[in-house]
Amino acid sequence: MEKIIFFTIAFFCVILSSAQNKSRTIYIDIIYPTMTKDTVMIEYQHNGMSLSALEKVKISDSLLNNHFEINPEKDDKIFYLSFSGKKQYFLINYLVEPGDSIQIFVEHAQIQFRGRGSEKYQCRYEMDNINKVFPWQRTHLKYNVNKGELIFDSLYYTNYIPDNKAFQKRQYSAAKCSEEVLKWYKDRLSVYVYNLLLANLYGDVENRIWNSLNIAFNSFVTNVDPIQKKEIQDSLVNIYLNRNVPNFSKIPDSVLAFSHTYLTYLCKGNLRKGGFAEAVSLRKDPSLKKTELELFSENHQGILRDKLITQYLITNFAELPNISNLISYAMKNVSDPESRKLLSSLNHTNTKGSKGFAFNLPDFYGNFRTLNEFRGKVILLDFWFTGCSSCAIMAKNLKPVAEYFKNNKNVIFISISTDERLSIWRKSVIQEIYTNKHSVDLFTEGKGIDHPIIKHYKIKGYPTLIMIGKDSKVITTSVIKPYNEKDKNDLIKLIEKNL
Repeated sequence: MEKIIFFTIAFFCVILSSAQNKSRTIYIDIIYPTMTKDTVMIEYQHNGMSLSALEKVKISDSLLNNHFEINPEKDDKIFYLSFSGKKQYFLINYLVEPGDSIQIFVEHAQIQFRGRGSEKYQCRYEMDNINKVFPWQRTHLKYNVNKGELIFDSLYYTNYIPDNKAFQKRQYSAAKCSEEVLKWYKDRLSVYVYNLLLANLYGDVENRIWNSLNIAFNSFVTNVDPIQKKEIQDSLVNIYLNRNVPNFSKIPDSVLAFSHTYLTYLCKGNLRKGGFAEAVSLRKDPSLKKTELELFSENHQGILRDKLITQYLITNFAELPNISNLISYAMKNVSDPESRKLLSSLNHTNTKGSKGFAFNLPDFYGNFRTLNEFRGKVILLDFWFTGCSSCAIMAKNLKPVAEYFKNNKNVIFISISTDERLSIWRKSVIQEIYTNKHSVDLFTEGKGIDHPIIKHYKIKGYPTLIMIGKDSKVITTSVIKPYNEKDKNDLIKLIEKNL
């Protein structure tokens, strides 16, 4: 009798567990009018860890039925989903919860949502439409160029700062209107979802303002009149520091920790690496005694602190020469399991002594080249794509370094392109805009940013340089960028040191 009772209880436990798992499944159906069909792909991230190459998953429906199912793991609280058709995104980072069952009706320029949990989708969509009413970009004011030197006329000089102030005002006005839409939906949303959408709204506008001022600050070449340049750049920093920052304090830390835009905003606001970021940091703390991670640890607690530290390292590791020490610090202070998993992976792939990715990629002539083939050589990997202006600048500055080592068989320069079309990649290689005649040029076989080597090294920006040692292990993922003579010489010395 006892055995019967035991097995009966066990049976019902299994049934209950299965029902609970099914109730957490996320169902997404994308519906087009009449017979129109499109190949839709969705990609998602767990729990708001923005820009995490580890956690971004892509799925598509080869049958063109556009029915998707996502089975959340036990600890998954939220997802951010992006939807694209014909390689054009039409919904970006929409908040999704376990148990949602959504029908997305796409007709021309309009999208409507139905089903369980659809209120937050419709709310976000209407908030986004508000932003379209307000001009996103700054006004492009004209100036003259004489022998490579910018000549500011009175109109340009007079309007540059007011134009940036006006841009900031437009963004805050758009955010205020979007917040009114959110308030209208408040009674139909959970408190958690309402606060998370609000955090994402605030974070988004702060990121837009940062990006705009950062571009404006860094848009001046070195031969601009230094007095005018300093005056304008100081004014841009003042605009940023004197802005009306949204009241994030009314949103609980337990919510902010899952806001991908808030995490990005705080990470940008604590950067120290040159240009606008450095200028802002020096105004806040001229001594810069404390590191970014120390500031995160002092000013935040719990899961928000853990996610900020992790987000900062994942996003900026390529610019941090002491990444190994920073990860060690983080692992001692971070307790959130998901954050620790991401940090552990970063430590395993991107720090000194990590095993290099065993690539097997075709070169310009169709021959497959492997990491093992270059064992015994110091390798400088350069990741790029066609159309990347910064990649072209990097290639130009790398040419003298490659020329210096052209007769040294123990040094190899390898360029790896994320171009998806073979013809475009081949044309770029021939033109030597992004490569040089001394490099081995490899193609990611049309997989682009989805290729395993890109995911392995968690590359999120281009160009990216990675140095591999003679033992096929990582020397550094924060390679000196040779933008001036000193840095070119330092890069040469670093290569020679590891021969």
